[in-house]
Amino acid sequence: MNKTKRIIALILAATATLTLAACSNGEPTDSDRNSNNSTSNTTADNSSSPANNGDSEPAGSAYADAVAVLDAVWAAYPESDKFPLMGGSTDVAIEYDGKPGPFTLTMTNEIKNSLKVTDSILPQIKNAASMIHMMNANTFTCAAFEVDGDINAFSTALVDSVNSTQWMCGIPETVMTIKVGNYLIMAFGNGEVMEKFKTAATSVDGASIVHEGPISFGGGDNGGGIVIPS
Repeated sequence: MNKTKRIIALILAATATLTLAACSNGEPTDSDRNSNNSTSNTTADNSSSPANNGDSEPAGSAYADAVAVLDAVWAAYPESDKFPLMGGSTDVAIEYDGKPGPFTLTMTNEIKNSLKVTDSILPQIKNAASMIHMMNANTFTCAAFEVDGDINAFSTALVDSVNSTQWMCGIPETVMTIKVGNYLIMAFGNGEVMEKFKTAATSVDGASIVHEGPISFGGGDNGGGIVIPS
């Protein structure tokens, strides 16, 4: 009986994930589904948590991959602040029910629609991960990217993409980016949910806010938010 219940729960979770993609800002396309057999993106480092070893390496290098970064953020949430969560792109979402998961980079339409990545910055992403509110992606969507390039410019492009989105199924209020070594965390969502995210994310070793501000609907130019000098 318990096994049957688990299978039903996983089927419902997969359905919810597909609904999130549609609610984000457009309908999901079939081209993303064709890459379901692609390997999830990871790096060679086998470490999965921050290492406080006092060396000169940037804090982000203490993480194995983008999933490990979001795992650290999610672990920093008090249990009372956690919510139903889906992790990763739709090809792996069932495996990452209730926790952050890897985002397959070859699913380009999904990464653009769900995580607001643009064509100009997609080649700079070495690996990515996400954690999205199970009920509505616009309540809370968060992603971490390992960036090969200028993280501040990458942040600006992401924020501008969020600000130019045509929203459906509710409108998020706040967008934020946080740098952790060579990783950038991006999140947008409901103001109250985002405050709790900010508390958790900024407690991660080496985290520093790059951008924080309200979403300017169709505006771009960083939404009038605060850009923290690096």
